[in-house]
Amino acid sequence: MAASLITMLGMGGLILVKILANKDALRKILHPQKDLIWMLIPLVYFISLSYSRNFHRGWEQWQILLPLIVLPIFFELFSFQSMRIKPGTVYVIACVISILLHFIPYTIWPAQLVKSLGPTSLFFTPVQNSWIWWSAIMTLILKTDKVKADQLFMMILLSAMMYLGQVGLLLLVYIMYVIKEWKQDRDELSEMLTRVMIFLPLFFISGWIFFPAFQNSVLNIGYALLSLYTKEEVVGPVKWFITDATCTIQQWWLHPLSGVGIGDYIDAMWNQYQSIKLDLPEAPYQQIGHMLLSGGMMFLIVFFLIWNAYRSSDRYTKSLVAILLVTMIFFAPLNSQISAFVFLLPLFFTTMNTSHD
Repeated sequence: MAASLITMLGMGGLILVKILANKDALRKILHPQKDLIWMLIPLVYFISLSYSRNFHRGWEQWQILLPLIVLPIFFELFSFQSMRIKPGTVYVIACVISILLHFIPYTIWPAQLVKSLGPTSLFFTPVQNSWIWWSAIMTLILKTDKVKADQLFMMILLSAMMYLGQVGLLLLVYIMYVIKEWKQDRDELSEMLTRVMIFLPLFFISGWIFFPAFQNSVLNIGYALLSLYTKEEVVGPVKWFITDATCTIQQWWLHPLSGVGIGDYIDAMWNQYQSIKLDLPEAPYQQIGHMLLSGGMMFLIVFFLIWNAYRSSDRYTKSLVAILLVTMIFFAPLNSQISAFVFLLPLFFTTMNTSHD
């Protein structure tokens, strides 16, 4: 959290200087463009804070959402048109370097030291790393200034995601890739489908052979699908996901309009889990569930407004926004300040306004 907080403080300082130095900067914020629509998420959470009984806890959780305020304003005010290397490229390269720094210790450090300082503890947690690298992959897919090294970068990033066993996030990557490569021309479409049919089996086989976490994730999904077919009880992570979603809906149904407030989310979920004699998980499984239980129907309006803001965008941007919204239904990308910081970066790198002064 410290790294993202320092970065946001730096961005906040630049925003303040920009506003003080340029009178038009404040006008741009007061007459917002579509990317600023994401600020509605922390705004509604802040409103829910006003009726939270546990204000202190709610305030701490709300601070996690600060990137959704700082980043939209920063990319609205600053132009990167004159930069020879675009911010998205810099971000992808930085992520690739971080991956190499994660895995190099296996080859040059003593085994005992590697065991005590494992690759997922050098920087952030495995979940935080997965969101960082996922956003880098999405940025790389949507890049317009392609270079030969991009294929190498993609291979490294995908390998890191398979190492962490993030099958669900990799599926979203695959969907975004197909959308990006989809062409109207029949010959180009045939070529793209051929590449996908060759690449996907190789990708799956390599992940199955070389990455145990990837294999376990695939097996868990397979067991869940088999349980649905045989009408047996679903077990493993899929069961935890379904249980969390059920508990969230049951609690939200008691407060459908306003929710319980961001500060009282944990108390409400604890009560629900206790009623079925289960322990409360460390973090929510779905962001939309956290939103509905914290802020009620207001967040459904926010989802609609976000989608409506990008209706006139190109199909790549609309597809990315749709994937981001779907991601919040099946995952919880705003559980930490790190994941909240990187979650929207692919969108901002794609839609950054290059007409600013």
